[in-house]
Amino acid sequence: MRTSQFFRNVLAFGLMGLLVAAPSWAAASEKKKGYALLALAGENVKWGTPVLGEPATIHYAFVKSRTVRQGARNCRITEPFPARLSKGNVSYSKIVAEFRLAFAAWESVAAVRFVLVDDAENADLLLGVQAKPSGVAYADVIRESGSHSGTAPIQSAAICINPEMHWETGFDGDSRSYDIRYVATHEIGHVIGLDHMRAKDRMIMSFKYREIFRVPQPGDIAGARLLYGPAPILAASLSAGGEDASIRCGGPDGPRVVSERQTAGHEAPPSAIRTDIDQMMIDCVDFSAGPAPASRTSADP
Repeated sequence: MRTSQFFRNVLAFGLMGLLVAAPSWAAASEKKKGYALLALAGENVKWGTPVLGEPATIHYAFVKSRTVRQGARNCRITEPFPARLSKGNVSYSKIVAEFRLAFAAWESVAAVRFVLVDDAENADLLLGVQAKPSGVAYADVIRESGSHSGTAPIQSAAICINPEMHWETGFDGDSRSYDIRYVATHEIGHVIGLDHMRAKDRMIMSFKYREIFRVPQPGDIAGARLLYGPAPILAASLSAGGEDASIRCGGPDGPRVVSERQTAGHEAPPSAIRTDIDQMMIDCVDFSAGPAPASRTSADP
């Protein structure tokens, strides 16, 4: 399945399923800061405590069987990632690694943490492929019901990609293929409570797909920090600030080191953050074995 150049450049990403349709664009004050907060039923949404600036932890899982999400608008029926995506020949282990690096990119700039769990039943966020392929990728966010004081807690979410698109792991300038990490980073932005920005805005949350950067940009960072506060440690090597630190992870080949710098502050930096996040080792988990066996079955609606 191929898309037009217009669809790729302007409508590359799917917005999440909403309980009630949200405004398409950010308020003027938000747009000036380079971000837009997602609003469902007239309230901003975030994980954890429904207070702006408070940190949160999100547990996520890769679905292991056909899964139906009741009440969802997008990603209502998700299926496990195949051992290899047929177009692009990207392996499951590489898909997992790319998603984890996308999660790490957000963790590196805001106080939001993503924890992988094995059981999808215990996950806040589900990852998989679309049972009925459409578009490129979609996110779906379901907020808790009831009235809140301007910010509502997120109850559950999902990200699903179109398995029929041509996926890649890197930028090659080919308008018929999409970089998994870029798309994952964009959809994760929706999941944590950020809305789309206009195509002309050079942000991860822009409508426009750009093979220029693969990490959150200044406006993206400002929005994430407004929701969750700044990250206590910015992972990888950053363009400025802080004292060096290191994390070591042992294994059969000995420890490996990830260089880090500490930083603080809510304001986004004046220019795009340049990182060595591609070289980060997130943890010691080995995903080379491929998809885990199915543990449960969900019936079609």
